[in-house]
Amino acid sequence: MKHIKIFLLLFCFLSISIPAKVGVIKNVSPNAMNPPTGVLITCMRIADDLGNNQYLFKPFSLAVDQDSNLYVYDSLQAKILKFNHELQFDRAIGREGHGPGEFGGTGKFFPVYISIGMDGALYANDVHAKKILKFKTDGTFVEQIRYKKMCFWKPTVDEEGNVQFISSKKKNLNISNQHNHPLFSIQMPENYFDYLYSLPGEEYLKDEMRMRPFEISSFMESQGGGVLFNHRSSKLSIIKNGKVKSVKPLWPDRAVTNYKSLLEKMRKKEKNSFRAMFFKFVPDQDDNRYFYLQYGNNETNDKNLIYKYNRDGTLIKHLNINLETNDPFYRFEAKKNNLYYGIDEEEITIFKEE
Repeated sequence: MKHIKIFLLLFCFLSISIPAKVGVIKNVSPNAMNPPTGVLITCMRIADDLGNNQYLFKPFSLAVDQDSNLYVYDSLQAKILKFNHELQFDRAIGREGHGPGEFGGTGKFFPVYISIGMDGALYANDVHAKKILKFKTDGTFVEQIRYKKMCFWKPTVDEEGNVQFISSKKKNLNISNQHNHPLFSIQMPENYFDYLYSLPGEEYLKDEMRMRPFEISSFMESQGGGVLFNHRSSKLSIIKNGKVKSVKPLWPDRAVTNYKSLLEKMRKKEKNSFRAMFFKFVPDQDDNRYFYLQYGNNETNDKNLIYKYNRDGTLIKHLNINLETNDPFYRFEAKKNNLYYGIDEEEITIFKEE
C-alpha cells in the first residue's frame, strides 16, 4: 500500500478533465460467495547477492516474458535486472540518468513499472520522468515515449506496439496510442468510488475527482479489444471492437465483509483515505481465460489473499499465500508456468500452488 500512496501523490500534479457528476456506490452486497480455497507455498526466493558483483536491493516492479525470463526493476539502483528461466542473473538493463534508455532517479519517489508488451518487448514506465522506455529483451534500448498525462501503472501494449494511454473527457474514457491516435473510446461508468458505507467527506470527493481515471488497470488483446478493471468500484469492463460488451462488479463475500470493517474503522477516525478493495490486477500468462486480483488491504488478516476469475468475471477460487506470522505483504505481480511471482521491499519470492 505504501507504493500506491506514493504513486497517487505523484499524479496529483497532473491536469485532467473530469466530468462533474460523481457516483457513489453505497452499502453493496456481495455478488459472489466464497469459492474453493487454494494455498500458495514458497518454492524460491531471490535476494541480496546475485554474484558477479551484482545485487538486488529494492525490487519495485517485475515482469515475466514468454520464455519465462524474469525482469525486476530495482529502485535503489535505477536499473532492470534480468534473470533467465532458471532464475539465474543474466544482465542489467538501463541505468540512472536523463538520457535515452536511462531512468530518472533512485529511491521510493521514483517509481518505475515494467511489463512485457504483446509485441514481446520490455517496457518501463518511468513515472517521475514522464516517459516510457522500450527495450528488446536482450537489453538493447529501442526508443523512449514521452507523455503528459499518465493513466495506468504498467504499460499496456498490443501486438502492433501501440502503447495504451487512457484519459477522460466529456464522460468518456478515451484510449489512444503514443502517437496520440485514438484507438477507441467508451462511456465512463457513473460510479467510480470504491465501496462506501457512509457519505464521503469533502477532501475525499476532491481526491476522487482528481484520481478516478488513474485507478484503471487494463490489458489489450488486440487493437480495440481487451479488459478494463476499475479499482475504485471493482468493476470489470470487457471491450470488443472498441465497444463495451459487458460490465460486471467483482464483489466476493469475504472481501466485501473485510472491506466494510476496514472502512468503518477509518470512518471512526474521521479520515478520508483511499482504499481500493483490490490492489493488483494480473492476467494469467498460462491461460488467457483467467486473471487474478489481489485483495488490497494489508491492514487485515487477508493481506495476502488472491482471487482467481475467468474472463467473464466469474469467481473461480481464492488463493491464500502460506506465510509465517512476521512475513511481509507481498505484491503479486505475475503468474507464468504455474508459478506466482511476489515482491516486497527486500526480495522476490516465487510461490506455487500446494
